[in-house]
Amino acid sequence: MGELIRKPLRGKRRREVLTPEVIPDVNTEAVLRFMDWRANTYKKPILDKLNGYYLFSPTPWGVESYTKSNGIAYPAGIRAVGKEAIAQLLQDRNTAQQKKTRQMIHKAESAETATAFFWTIAVIRQAALAEMLKLAANGSEGTELDSDVPVYAADALMQFGLCLESPFENNRRRGKEEGLKTRLDSFGPQLGQDFVDFGAYATAHPEALYSFDGMVLMEAALDEQKYQIATWAPRHTAVIESYPQIEISREILYQTLPLAEMLAVEDELSR
Repeated sequence: MGELIRKPLRGKRRREVLTPEVIPDVNTEAVLRFMDWRANTYKKPILDKLNGYYLFSPTPWGVESYTKSNGIAYPAGIRAVGKEAIAQLLQDRNTAQQKKTRQMIHKAESAETATAFFWTIAVIRQAALAEMLKLAANGSEGTELDSDVPVYAADALMQFGLCLESPFENNRRRGKEEGLKTRLDSFGPQLGQDFVDFGAYATAHPEALYSFDGMVLMEAALDEQKYQIATWAPRHTAVIESYPQIEISREILYQTLPLAEMLAVEDELSR
């Protein structure tokens, strides 16, 4: 392994990624089996703890349930007696309600930023992967590209691989359904790592994306983006409809931020 190209993010975030010194071997049979299962059985995004945290129901009720506190911490203690004591108790309760409202708005703002980012980056990755696959299919290796196109495509492989390595277990049912991680490992224990390593290598060597291995991995990552978009777009809409007073992340949604800043948003997502 060579240069560190992605540092681990704060807390329980994604692991660091190093650039392989040689092009990685990819178990394409495992990837194709996974893609077949995905097309016929598991029609959901593959998330990890970073983005799975925001998987609330895309409805006003879902947003309210996600953002609300565990209840108002009303002052307890001696029973209020007399006009001044009752007035103070009412003031304390009003302060507690205001604090709860501020906490809910802050959480809604964080959810708006996160869903805007996940939605937008999926749209960008979808376009980049589709462009790279078109060029590869047409034998257009060496065509001059916008420098961001292969970078976004390679990063999409890494991000998808990291989620495959540590999936958010949102489909577990006790005694009835195996965990998602167990199912993914059944296709090949190195499935996620193949995406990560190849994507890391392609960041430094974009010509690798034109190979057969690169095309298979990009096809799988492209398929993932439609599930990502279908997941985050309605959740973002639900947040801004439920909290019209919060500011919308227009710089993210309008794609005016450079690639490096877009990816750095992950490290700023508030919990």
